[in-house]
Amino acid sequence: MEVIVDPKDLGEAALALRSLAQMRDPYASAAFLSLYEKIQPSLLTDWVEAANAIPWLQVKHALVKEWDKAGFEAEQSRHQEAVILSLSEFRHAGMATRLIRMLQGDCSIELKKACLMALGSISRSPHEIEELRSLFQESPALDRLAQAAIKQATARKGVRAIQVLQTLLSEESHHSHLSFELGTYPDTEVQSALSQFTPLTASQTISVLHGVDTSWAAELIQAVTWDASDFKVAARLGESRRPKNLFSDPDAAQWMVLFAQGTTDLQEMLGTQLGLAADTHTQIAWINLWQMAASIGKKVDLPRSQLLRGSDEGRARAIRAIAEIGNSSEYLEDFYKFSSVSSLVVQKAWLRFGASIKTTLDCQKILQDFLTLNSGVQKELLPHLLELFSNHLDQLKPGPLSQFLIQCIKTGPHLGEASELALLRMIRRAPVPEFEEWTLSESRSDQDAVRLHAVIALGSFRRSQGAVSRLLNIVETESKHPIILGRAVDSLLRIELPTARAALVHVLESHSDDPEIVDVIYRRFKPIPGEADPSLVSRMDALIQKSPNHVALNKWTALRDRLGGAGGDKIKASIPHLDESIVKDLPEFAALPPVIQSTLRSAELLVSESLKADRAFDLAPALIQWCKAIDLTLDRRLGAERFFPLLENRLSEVQSQMQSLGLREDYLAPDRFLERIGATKKLPTELIPVHKAKTMTKAFFDGRIAEDRFRVFDGLRAWAVVILVFCRKLPGKDTARIPSLGQDDELIHLAKTLMQLQDLRNPAAHRQTYLDREFVNQLRAAALSALSAACRWFPKI
Repeated sequence: MEVIVDPKDLGEAALALRSLAQMRDPYASAAFLSLYEKIQPSLLTDWVEAANAIPWLQVKHALVKEWDKAGFEAEQSRHQEAVILSLSEFRHAGMATRLIRMLQGDCSIELKKACLMALGSISRSPHEIEELRSLFQESPALDRLAQAAIKQATARKGVRAIQVLQTLLSEESHHSHLSFELGTYPDTEVQSALSQFTPLTASQTISVLHGVDTSWAAELIQAVTWDASDFKVAARLGESRRPKNLFSDPDAAQWMVLFAQGTTDLQEMLGTQLGLAADTHTQIAWINLWQMAASIGKKVDLPRSQLLRGSDEGRARAIRAIAEIGNSSEYLEDFYKFSSVSSLVVQKAWLRFGASIKTTLDCQKILQDFLTLNSGVQKELLPHLLELFSNHLDQLKPGPLSQFLIQCIKTGPHLGEASELALLRMIRRAPVPEFEEWTLSESRSDQDAVRLHAVIALGSFRRSQGAVSRLLNIVETESKHPIILGRAVDSLLRIELPTARAALVHVLESHSDDPEIVDVIYRRFKPIPGEADPSLVSRMDALIQKSPNHVALNKWTALRDRLGGAGGDKIKASIPHLDESIVKDLPEFAALPPVIQSTLRSAELLVSESLKADRAFDLAPALIQWCKAIDLTLDRRLGAERFFPLLENRLSEVQSQMQSLGLREDYLAPDRFLERIGATKKLPTELIPVHKAKTMTKAFFDGRIAEDRFRVFDGLRAWAVVILVFCRKLPGKDTARIPSLGQDDELIHLAKTLMQLQDLRNPAAHRQTYLDREFVNQLRAAALSALSAACRWFPKI
């Protein structure tokens, strides 16, 4: 639920949604249903796609709500297809007319496919689909789907309601959605068929009502008489947390369906049964049922005296249920009372779930009660206390809590792994100096999890020389634990000391063939202003000279440049007039890093020398160099300083924007993409980078962006996508994700130039030759203009 409600990665959240829906557990299903009203819009389509795994009427109602939204037919989206296909699994008969209208209209091929598949699932009128076939003459794929839908509708036409009922009532195992099939028949036919099976048992009644939401459902329920054994069934349902298909057990199914339909007085039953519960096991079972009912939206008000009575274990379960349901403020007084109870199980429940009422929680009172407990109880409760206080980090500053923890660390017994991890997580967010030495010692722990969290916490001590030394030692000794090694590099990058920069250069020297380490240092390394070290520049130069053909050469060069303008005095133009010639068309030339300056000089030298020759020169290499200079500039100013941090820290926002533009759809017409980014008639169709944008979107969602960044951002077209999608204020948005100093038309023109240059550069890198000097001059002007715009609109941060 945490991954879904507050997603850092929409791809991961989508997988979590599917997993939650497929658990077949009533609590998981109720949690999944509750997400419909509060899930992020970017994940709503994934919710819809996963919803058909839960055969509940409430899920069907949510899908119908999506289906009935205004403007639904006008959409052309993956979301629309998902709603149609999922709702058809629930046999929503009211879809047919609208589906036919959509098939007759102007919608995408993918949407028509979804409509035809849905018609095949719900229709009993094959002739209606047959009449549509003339629309699909030019599409063999659609025609085949239409034929399949006709066969399905023909087969379903011959099945009567009484046959569906017979399967439901006589077979122990049937498809979980079968009862929804009854909703596709006229009420009179279903009632007539039911009359042949009456009287029904309670379990048979539930099997019928499982997927039916009609006027006669209440009458059918009222005809059923429940006996005392049914209360035991309800209790068993309440205590069951095993992943299973809820509706494979008719006895358990009956109570969930009745609660969902509001046809059972749950409050009266629970009030009675909780009062009669004679043992802890039964009491907890009824509390579980109370929580489950609340989770599917059936509010049940119970007296606190009943809910919090009984054994300590029962009261602990009640406290946990109250916190999870969200009624904590009503029970705050009782929570305070239990905070001083010596029972360990009650204390754990109180501390573990007390965080749910953090807005009204009296932290000092809880801490005072905690400090009065004996040391053995304190040790057991400490992880729960730290978790509670993780939302109140001000309590970790000098005061009772920090004094107590310091005392535990200095003189007390070993805290235990759970407490150590909880404390290290707090230190990461609030690096109190008194805990530095302890964190250093924990980084030597025999427990991998403790060592990992200590390594991460060390990065929070931004001016600690001891942390630098220890982290460098970890990099040298943790080769068997790549995760710890990687987090040590991350922590070194966070420390703001010259020695930390020297340590990072040492890491580059010793791990020059590790692409992940080189990449993370390249992207996140920032020199400390006014503290440049010439010796580090020399070491980077030596690394470059040692391996001049290394795959990471450009990154090493860029890092050397960041270490205080490295190499600026060494790379001088062999022909003085080259720089002057470039500056005329690129005023920003002098401020560019040396590696980019040298790239531009190479191109300029080729073009200028060709003027002196009496024979033709192939000027294609000049274009390659110009594109390389633009790519390097955008990689630093737009990528490393702006877009890559956005990917690292707010990936879900990037994913959400790409998804909202339809880039996860199987087919996205270029003109529709232009419309969605607000660039209609501003870019020629042949230049629209839909394919590249979809490739990037796939990498953002499947996790490959963390490993294949330099394959995704492999040229100017990738930067054009970033500029068009993230550097402009899109329709319906207040601001751009990545602010720039360029106006909208200027940014679109820059993206257009980048795509044109990329289209010319690719053949130039292979067999294409450019001999026309006038044409090459035009390319030079366009390239330098684009480079100048990139410098002006994306200034160095």
